[in-house]
Amino acid sequence: MDPIFVAEDINAGYGDVIIVQGVSIQLAEGETVAIVGPNGSGKSTLIKSFLGFARLFQGSVFYQGKDITGIASNRAVSLGIGYVPQINNVFLNLTTAENLDMGAYHRKGKASIKAGMAEIYDMFPELEARKNGLAGNLSGGERQMLAIARAMMAQPKVLFLDEPLASLSPKPASAILSKMENIRESGTAIIIVEQNVKKALSVSNRGYVLVNGTCAIEGDAASLFAEDSSKQRYLGLEAKKD
Repeated sequence: MDPIFVAEDINAGYGDVIIVQGVSIQLAEGETVAIVGPNGSGKSTLIKSFLGFARLFQGSVFYQGKDITGIASNRAVSLGIGYVPQINNVFLNLTTAENLDMGAYHRKGKASIKAGMAEIYDMFPELEARKNGLAGNLSGGERQMLAIARAMMAQPKVLFLDEPLASLSPKPASAILSKMENIRESGTAIIIVEQNVKKALSVSNRGYVLVNGTCAIEGDAASLFAEDSSKQRYLGLEAKKD
């Protein structure tokens, strides 16, 4: 199967500082891929460089076989690429329903928007129960669900999630992971950037491990958990020694 998204030999960073060096990844249709690694390894910088939120010094980005290197974020959304940042990802002074409506601006016609709302509430019943309340009154887990749901209103074929489990306790984190399974089953391919290695790989087909801005290892999710000391060290899963 041809990949729906490919990034080749990416060097990226901010200002004149290169953080990510020579990283290549790809994503197939209906697949979830995790980008994991220690804090400061360049995970978020990598996906931000695909959409113009970080500086792309070198490399090429392809979506559905077309070169989209340097594309503006709003243009990416119109092509079917969704992005959920780690923070400031909902409008706190708007209701849940209004936030979702903001995500539907690329849809044409009220009927399409109404249908989209129904689909989202079917996938996220927790949000339907809070649809008339302000997003600022939602819990951390509910806000993250809303951010993901708003991105889904644009009907993305590829969805980038930046640290969706950050600061969440186990129960809401598990709820977010279950939604990711539903999203993949609906046909949207996902790239998840996450520091929680075990949780990210538990819902992923494959993974890339970034260390100091470079790809240390990659492979299918199961193989990355294999009992290999070098893999365990990179993943931060080595057992502590007495």
